[in-house]
Amino acid sequence: MSDEQLKRQSGTALPAVPSRGSAPSPGSSVAPQFAGLAPLARVGKLSLMMTQFAVRGIGHGAVGAAVVPMRFDHEVFNDLLAMQGAILQRCVEEQQGWFDGLAAIAECYMQSRRANTLSKAFEQEYDIMSRLGALMADRSASWLDLLENIQVDYAYWVTELARPSVTRQKA
Repeated sequence: MSDEQLKRQSGTALPAVPSRGSAPSPGSSVAPQFAGLAPLARVGKLSLMMTQFAVRGIGHGAVGAAVVPMRFDHEVFNDLLAMQGAILQRCVEEQQGWFDGLAAIAECYMQSRRANTLSKAFEQEYDIMSRLGALMADRSASWLDLLENIQVDYAYWVTELARPSVTRQKA
């Protein structure tokens, strides 16, 4: 059934679907019939960012697997150990951040006074949940920042390792 036949049958016009090349300009608003799709666009962007992160990680790993064995000496070994030590230190700090945040929330929960009305009880419970949500957002962002930093630092190190040594003399 064509659009025109549907229009005649239902008595209403179908919403216009934009073509591929007719995306709204950056300053314009999305058509009302597509406003409900905004969360899907966010999910798509997040999915794309996660895919790019994974692809970069795989690419850096492949380059590292190709370069490191060719240049594996005591300096490379020391660099790898130093990077692993720094990563371990950050992981310990991240874990401590979780423990500290959860301890603060638990303390707040234990110190909250017993509510004698439903509204006060709801307010106190919501406060605890909002604190937990804020902690999860903060700590998750911090872990992702750590992962991105590891990826960038490793890529830089592998790139530097792949460059021919400047100190070598020409034969």
